[in-house]
Amino acid sequence: MSKRVKKAALLFMAAILIFSFFGCSAIVPPQTSAVQETQDTAADISAGTETQALKSESSEAVMTEKPAVYSQEDIFTAIENLVESQKMAIVTGDSELIEQTINPVDSFLKAEARHLAADQQVFPVSNYSRTVSDLYKEGAYYYGTLEQSFIYQGEDKKSSELRIYMFEDGVAYDMGTVLQKEMWGNIFIAFPEGEYALAENLCETTSRYVEAVNALWGQDFSQSISIKIYDDKDVFLNSIKLSLPDWAGGWYENGESIKTYIYDAAPGRYEYLMRHEATHMMLSYATNDNAAYWMQEGFATTLPTFIADGRLEINRKDVLEEAFSQGVLPTVKQHVNTNIEELTDMFDVRLYYGYSSAMAVYMMQKMDQPTLKRLFYELKTYPYIALTMSEKAFDTQTITEKCFKKATGSKFYDYFDGFENWLNSALS
Repeated sequence: MSKRVKKAALLFMAAILIFSFFGCSAIVPPQTSAVQETQDTAADISAGTETQALKSESSEAVMTEKPAVYSQEDIFTAIENLVESQKMAIVTGDSELIEQTINPVDSFLKAEARHLAADQQVFPVSNYSRTVSDLYKEGAYYYGTLEQSFIYQGEDKKSSELRIYMFEDGVAYDMGTVLQKEMWGNIFIAFPEGEYALAENLCETTSRYVEAVNALWGQDFSQSISIKIYDDKDVFLNSIKLSLPDWAGGWYENGESIKTYIYDAAPGRYEYLMRHEATHMMLSYATNDNAAYWMQEGFATTLPTFIADGRLEINRKDVLEEAFSQGVLPTVKQHVNTNIEELTDMFDVRLYYGYSSAMAVYMMQKMDQPTLKRLFYELKTYPYIALTMSEKAFDTQTITEKCFKKATGSKFYDYFDGFENWLNSALS
């Protein structure tokens, strides 16, 4: 075993002890070359036999139950039934049901599964199919080809991936897509075999960026971070939500993994994606995930450049200039009540990012750091809403408007009263 692997192993064990001490779920991958989607603690996946001590009134004799014996056919059937339950959970939008099918110690994968099912309530698909085939056992785990197919907005979609499962005490659990595993500090990353250099680069990029945002916002974010990189676009999209538009290149939702996929990206594109998604993560932490959707995208689109070289500038300014010349720029009220996840036209998508960036620049120019921190504080005092960003978009906008009044002394639309003239001047 190399020194690097030994060091990684020690880090994993230390993480287990720390998480266990505080009663949290530790995620630790088994030491295999192509391991499961999530890490597991040895305590949570150990396949021991359950013993019941029965004390007789007349004696101190202890009786031990014999462990149940399951055939390979039994286990394969259990996995197939699990996948069928997942299908029903997604079709009906049952987040609780699908969570029960996931490795109990993987909080990231459970959150991602809940999102997958919840999305059906907002953006339903039709003719959904989810099947597993070609099951086999390797070591302590079971592998199979998971295939999904469905129709969304008249378009046929499908994906196929190698999936890993565990079977414990008569119950099968889903452990996600088969990916390589590594741990850098508090960052857990899963990636396709052969992409070690990319994985290391993205971990270093994310770590440095989180430190910089902590310093800028006066935060102490130190939570565990999960990053997942896929080598198939369709698997990437369908790991998040079935309705995710094809234009998405990265993703983060509160409590889930930062995700992207391998494609012919321009130099620096992956690093930008990590910074963009990490901004979502940091803003969710700072505001208890109560910041409005436009605010999330505005800071995530603007802050990476500002952190990198101090340039506070509007991102996607070219599309704003085009919209301005065509007379189709939205008003502030129209923009903040637009749900980006409902947009399919790429011009509208780019316009949303650009307009959100402009609003973030306007805020950062007009608002000093103490006021910004006060705004974050006010947002964080509101209870967490356990819904996806799309589901709670109306609620987070309402909360953001209330918090603007508390933090700045001005009503939300009064605060942005001069924004449209400011933007028109910037685009003239």
